Order: sequence, then structure tokens, then C-alpha cells
Amino acid sequence: MKKRRLHLYTAAMLFACAYSLHGQTTYTDGVFMLNEDWYGHNNSTLNFIRPDHPTDPFEYYIIQNNESNAGQSLGATAQFGAVYGDYLFIISKQDQDAGDGLSPGESAETRQGGRIVVADAQTMEIKSRIPIIRANEKGVSIADGRSFVGVDETKGYVGTSNGIYILSFSSFEITGRIEGTENPLITGDEDNADGVGPLYQNQIGMMLRTADYVFAIQQDKGVLVIDPQTDKIIHTVEGCFSTMTQSKDGDIWVGRNTNMDYQHYPYGNMGSSGECWEGKELLRIDPETFETEAVPMTEGGINQTWYAWTAGSLCASTQENALYFTYNENRWSWFTTSKLYRFDIDTRTFTQIYDSATDKRYFYGAGIRIHPLDDQIYGALYLDNVVQSYWIYQMDNQGNVLKELEPIDRYWFPALFIFPDNHAPEVEELPDVTLEDGAVEIDLSSKATDKDNLDASIVKTVKSNSNEDVVEARIRNHRLTLQPKAVGEADLVIRFNSNGKYVDRTLHVKSLTTGIRYTEESPARVWGKDGRIHIKGLQRPTRVLVYDTDGRQIRDTVLSPGDCIEGLPGGKCYILKFNRKQYKLIY
Repeated sequence: MKKRRLHLYTAAMLFACAYSLHGQTTYTDGVFMLNEDWYGHNNSTLNFIRPDHPTDPFEYYIIQNNESNAGQSLGATAQFGAVYGDYLFIISKQDQDAGDGLSPGESAETRQGGRIVVADAQTMEIKSRIPIIRANEKGVSIADGRSFVGVDETKGYVGTSNGIYILSFSSFEITGRIEGTENPLITGDEDNADGVGPLYQNQIGMMLRTADYVFAIQQDKGVLVIDPQTDKIIHTVEGCFSTMTQSKDGDIWVGRNTNMDYQHYPYGNMGSSGECWEGKELLRIDPETFETEAVPMTEGGINQTWYAWTAGSLCASTQENALYFTYNENRWSWFTTSKLYRFDIDTRTFTQIYDSATDKRYFYGAGIRIHPLDDQIYGALYLDNVVQSYWIYQMDNQGNVLKELEPIDRYWFPALFIFPDNHAPEVEELPDVTLEDGAVEIDLSSKATDKDNLDASIVKTVKSNSNEDVVEARIRNHRLTLQPKAVGEADLVIRFNSNGKYVDRTLHVKSLTTGIRYTEESPARVWGKDGRIHIKGLQRPTRVLVYDTDGRQIRDTVLSPGDCIEGLPGGKCYILKFNRKQYKLIY
């Protein structure tokens, strides 16, 4: 027994050293558990779980108990959080719970929450709180918080009940709203609790950053594709969708409602409490061409997430080309979700891998997320809405339970697991390039990798060009295109940004040609067929700009000979510009 006690003490000291930095606790060696907490009683909370800790795996109330955050807390009904760069961004539906209960560390006089709370990702020290995202002329909030996505080193997007807002990272202030995402039904007089009013229509749900675009679900429209350079919507995949994720191969996956009669119901597109939703199909979206593929779900399904919005359970492995989700066949019961499924993307097979009903326990809210480093699934389960009993399951990727961790009794109502981001991208050095005849295209997709994020979503940008008179450089779909303009040399700085952590590499370019021989090309032939725009006559990788009849740019891409443009709706007129010529097309 004496030897055993010494072993535990030594192990505990090692763990303490692992997450203490200059006497300050750091949160890099476990998993965050974001909790709604008990609406009507207190603000939301954030716990940290160290599953391998020898004595107590839970550290509770890490926002409120941080000495640097005296009197501050999260907002009410937090449902989403994400680490991006050096910060943790937590989005709550409201800034302050109206109940009289208080979380530990709070007082009625000094308690301050926020719909947006930005904290240091390692220490949890609050850096910014935004109580109101947008207000009406009376100062009343007209935008409840929903989701967040980091866009680049300068900004992120915040999804709300009334549009997508741009959050500046330099000032941590809202600088604008993306046009076309607003909810015109909201005035500020709505009741937050009815579940069927304006706050539950036109909501923004999950958002994702791919290498070139931001994808965002808007409840009554579809999946919006946003150009992060212009903050403009350039495409919409129309339909009735629920949650969304990105798989290892880079494709976007959303849950789709297969009830084609949903539009006839009087309460929006899912009924008064979601009973019109039939989520028996996944839709795959190509992140570059926006081409879609419907995949019927032979087992399981996707539950709708709009009524009392949550992030949903659909998530993707970074180790394998597989998706995971929980599902409840009883659309009238919110609180008996027990079945966990795995979708093998390569073989297109769905498999139920676990059923918690055997233990009379059920997944709550978003329910599950899968760790990017070890591919282990974390599940939040509970007994029912009355008994304060919760469990955190640590499972392997085949649904086998490895550990059951039980927190202290409290109405936690777990919202989401959030994983620390401890690794910057690893980037190869870039070799010198000589341009002899014309444009050169370089595939950057294999040049960078990240241990705790998807390689497919690493954003590549040209941060600087020392001599734009010599070479034009642009990146699209992981491909760097170098177009010679004059004889000379230039140094390009290419930035590889993976979830807010970035590495720069310098590429030296030497041009031996003026590129003049390519400025007077023969006219190309442009036509539309089978939902694609084809161009015949391209002799090299060429930048093609596509505009609608109102003069709005809707596509900016580089096409190689034989490539085509996909994902544009038919029956419309488009203007294509390339090689200093303009082409009009109706297809």
C-alpha cells in the first residue's frame, strides 16, 4: 500500500508539471467540455478533462475560477466553441442568464457574460466579451449567438439568429455583417422560448473554413459559399440541411431533409418542433467545384438541429476517411438518442457501432466528437432531465468504451467537446522555380501537414511578391500558378495557415520570358453542357473570371487545358473573362 501511494503521488506531480506554466495552469493536455448549464438558473460553464489523470480527471468552471476573470463568465446557453490560433472562441445564445442561480465565482453584482467570449487558449484568461452582437434602435439585441469559424489571421465569422458577422481579431470587435445572411423577421421583441418564431427561422448553423472558401448553413436557404477575401456569398447549395462537417479527403458533408413536403407546413421547414424533418440522406459537396452527390443513409440518419439549436453530432476523423454521428429514430423524443454510427466514405457503408440504451444512458446535445490526434471518440451521456447524472465516455473509433468518467452532480447539459490545438503546420521548403516558356502550376497540397487538423483545410496564400512586374502569382485549390510577365527575378512569401497557426516559406522565381507570346491568342470556344461550362482553346493554366448579368463576380478560378467549370446553376446568363477577352454564355 505504501508503494502504491508513492506511485500515485509521483504521477500526480508529473501531471501538475505538465499543465503548469510559471505557476499558471495551462490547458493543452486534455479535452474541453462546454456546457449549456441550466437555462433559467445560471450562465454556461467550461470544464477541462484530463482522462489519464491519476486522481481527478475533471477541472471545473475554468472560466469563472480563473483569477484573471473576476466577475466574468460565459453567456447563457453556450452551444459552440472553437480554438483558432492563440484563442478559444465561445459563442452563447444570450449574454446573460435571467435566473437567480449563480455559478461558482459569480456574484449578482459583478456577474458579466457575453454572447461572444474570447479567451487565451492556454490559460483561459478572458481577452474580450461582446454582450450584444447587433442591436435595434432601442439597444435591444437582435442577434443571438450560434456558431464560429476562424477565417484567417485577421478575422473570424460569427453565426447568429440574424446573419453572419465579421469579428476583427485586432480589436475583437464586430466590423460588419455579410450581405444576404440577415433574418428580416427579427425586430427585438421576440420571445426566446417559443421555438417557432423568428428566432428559429433563417438561423445560421455550422460553418467551415476550407482552403478557398467558407461554407455556412442557413436554415431556410441552404449551404452558403462565401469568398473570405471579399466577405461575399458567391454560391448557394439550395436545400433544407442540418449539421455539417469536412472529411479527411476535403469534401463537405451535410445532413439533408428528405421530406419534400416540408414547405407546406406553417412553421418553417421542419414543423413546430422538428417533426417534419426526415434526415435520411447525406449530401457531399465538392469544396472547389460545389458539385454535389446525394448519399442515402442505409443505417441511422441525421437529426435536425434547429429547434433549440445545437452543433449536431456529425463529425469527421482526421486519421481515416470516416464520419461519425448519433441518431434517434423517434423524432418526437429529444432525449433518448442512444445509437452511434460510423460511415466509411471510401466504401460508402454505414455501420452502427454502439448503443448506449443497454446502459439506459443517452447522448445529450451534440453528443460526440472525435479527437484529431488519437482518433478516440468522446461522448457526453446522461440519465434523464431530472436526475443529475452524467458520464463522459472515451471510446475507440469502433465504438468500444475505453473509459467512463463521471463528473460531480450538476445540471451540466453538455454542449460540445473542444480539443486544444497544440501543433503548428509542418511545411516543406519550396525549391526555386524557373519560368522558361509560360505559366507553371505547382501543387502545394502535399507541402504541408498538421498533426491536429485536416491537411485538406490548410489555407495557402501569397502574402507578398517582391516583384509583381516579373511574375503574377495566385493560389486556388492548393495550386500555385506562376504567370511570367517580364524577364527578371522575384521572391514570393507563401503562407500556410492551419486553424490560425501559420508558417511562411519563401519561393524564389526566375523568369526567362516576357510572356508576350501568350497575350495575343486565338479566341477560345465557350459552351455549356451537362451542368458544366467548357472552354476549348486554352494552351496553359489560365485565370478565368465569371460574372453574372449584374456585374457581380461569382467565380475566380484557374483552369488548365481540358478543365471545366462546375457548380453554376443552369438557365442563366454568365460573362467569362480570360486572356483579355470577354465571352457571353447562356446555358
